[in-house]
Amino acid sequence: MNNIIQMMYGAKKIIKECARVRPGEKVLIVTDTEIDPSISLALAMAAYYENADPVIMTIIPRKGHGEEPPEPVREAMQVADVIITPTSKTMFHTKAIRDAARKGARVLSMTGASPRTLMGGAITADFIKIKPIVDKLAEALTKAETLRLRTPGGTEIEASIRGRVGNSEPGLAWEKGSMVGVPDIEANIAPVEDSVEGVALIDVTASNFGFVDTPIRIEIRNGKAVKIEGGRAADWLRKVLESANDPNQYYVAELGFGLNPNAELQGRIIEDESALGTCHIAFGDNISLGGKNKAPFHIDLVMKDPILELDGIKVIDRDKVLLENIDKLLKRG
Repeated sequence: MNNIIQMMYGAKKIIKECARVRPGEKVLIVTDTEIDPSISLALAMAAYYENADPVIMTIIPRKGHGEEPPEPVREAMQVADVIITPTSKTMFHTKAIRDAARKGARVLSMTGASPRTLMGGAITADFIKIKPIVDKLAEALTKAETLRLRTPGGTEIEASIRGRVGNSEPGLAWEKGSMVGVPDIEANIAPVEDSVEGVALIDVTASNFGFVDTPIRIEIRNGKAVKIEGGRAADWLRKVLESANDPNQYYVAELGFGLNPNAELQGRIIEDESALGTCHIAFGDNISLGGKNKAPFHIDLVMKDPILELDGIKVIDRDKVLLENIDKLLKRG
């Protein structure tokens, strides 16, 4: 019970600030048996205190990220006003979620959440204050045509983002159809799939693996991972990608940039990909992000100290967002 009391800080913040739940709204909380049930209970209690109508649905964990939920859950999603998903595998990239958002549901993904997620760290950030920075970086990603990403660890990637729309995910789902991660704060984009070239050096976290034992070196050609080297984490990643039995799973799906100054590296994607001073690359499905690659699942991998250039202009330097340079980019004709 003590844990629940401590978790109510974050639960109330998600319900009141991040989702802006209103009296009478139907709040669907979908979790699975690998996630501590106290998380869903705290969220439901917080929703109840706002005079909303919360429902918790617990499922067996999906086999992979982006695998569709059971039909009863899918049906419940279609009539919910707010959907919160503290699950072990992400549901963000499912058709069920996209269909619910199209019908007006506000979606807040909490993949890999632990009780600690609601007690401190990333959840303590001032989401409203940071939102303009997230929006501005997403606007810059939309305006730019080329992207270059480097890290001191060895990442060197170039890609076309022409015609793609940057996604602002400030952890706030206020409008109908909004889809965000919580307590994630990031801006991301789905690059033109076959345009990505270079090497990604994963030196922080891999989805569902945790902190990498040895950096994963991924060689990328024509948008696809063609060579994966490293230690146990690299072996794990190869097996995960092979398990999809689909060549589309190897395409780069996303490049994202963490903007939450309060996030703490924990070996959990939910917080690590959000942390200011990190970036992430994903492979597989990117339909929910505005891409064109449909694949069985979506898997995120986190790197530290990104240096990001858009159309040759540096806009991120490790843990600094260079707002003056972003303004220069946005003011160009």
